[in-house]
Amino acid sequence: MFQAPDILMMAYKQPVMQDQLVVLQERDRQIPGSVQYSIKRYQKNPHWNLDDMGMMVYHYKKEDPAQNYLELRFCLAGGVYCRRSARPGTQGASGDFECDGCRLNSSPTCSERVDTVDVLSFRFLSVHLSQFVRSQFAKPQPAGSQPAKPQPAGSLSARLQLAGSQPAASARTNKPEGTISDDLLEFRHPTSFSKTLSLCGRTRLALEALLNHSYTDSLENIFINAQSQMLLLYSLECMVGEKEVEGFQCKFLANEADRDKIIQARALLLQHIGEPLTIKELSRKVAINECYLKKGFKEMFGTTIFDFYQGQRMEHARYLLYEKGLSVTEVSVMLGYSSISHFSTAFKKHTGLKPCELLFH
Repeated sequence: MFQAPDILMMAYKQPVMQDQLVVLQERDRQIPGSVQYSIKRYQKNPHWNLDDMGMMVYHYKKEDPAQNYLELRFCLAGGVYCRRSARPGTQGASGDFECDGCRLNSSPTCSERVDTVDVLSFRFLSVHLSQFVRSQFAKPQPAGSQPAKPQPAGSLSARLQLAGSQPAASARTNKPEGTISDDLLEFRHPTSFSKTLSLCGRTRLALEALLNHSYTDSLENIFINAQSQMLLLYSLECMVGEKEVEGFQCKFLANEADRDKIIQARALLLQHIGEPLTIKELSRKVAINECYLKKGFKEMFGTTIFDFYQGQRMEHARYLLYEKGLSVTEVSVMLGYSSISHFSTAFKKHTGLKPCELLFH
């Protein structure tokens, strides 16, 4: 199965250890007959420097069309979460769950206020996207029947269809020359891929609305369904004018078996966090040549094997030093370093601090 790069890791530009993540709020739901969505709000580490970004993930399984889906992922830094929202019985008269200081942004030092990194995803299955697909050719109308009523020009369905509309000439020549949006909505593009998306002002407004709304129950489902469709529209509009989607630059990654080998290599690196593997050893374990392994890893995960592994080691070292209270010597040995000085140099390069300085920050 195609595995897209982790958007939080790409926004952070290095691996993020799970033990670093403090979850403030989490929602993972399926709206009946519509989008499956996930919203996770993490407490932002003051040392993190992240970029806001979006990603489209297109998953295509020719032999099992039920597995096809289009997913939108977003990572936003700079949000604010009010801890009061997590406590029952604190909803204000205005309908929100924030204290007055956070809601009015009048007290940046409010004890309830937490800076956040927000990760959102919206998955659309092919059965849900079919409502937006316009047939390539008009069906013949029975004699005496009324022509189909066109969609209102401003409606969401019409705008989604417009993103994939065909020139009149193609209908006349009977040559279905689909645009990218047509190919994606109808799952005609032959290979899975992921593509980063720029965040326009409209996209940001929709995401902020999803993070800060006060709807509940059925009204919440209606609101999220509408906003997620707007995000789909804006994402497809970003791609209008492109003639084709670039699949994998490494052609061998079109083979699912080779993609699985790259995913397996990543898992092995995490399993051997204290026992460094050479690229030659890693390539033998997953049965793929070194060149393919290095190029495929960089394309699938957005970083080199060395940078990924080193980032994981240093984040684990930070955890062992700061959370577990182990000594610098103990941690350097656990992570496979032959000398404390080598470990200290690598740690400072990654974090900006020497291991012994960490506790003072």
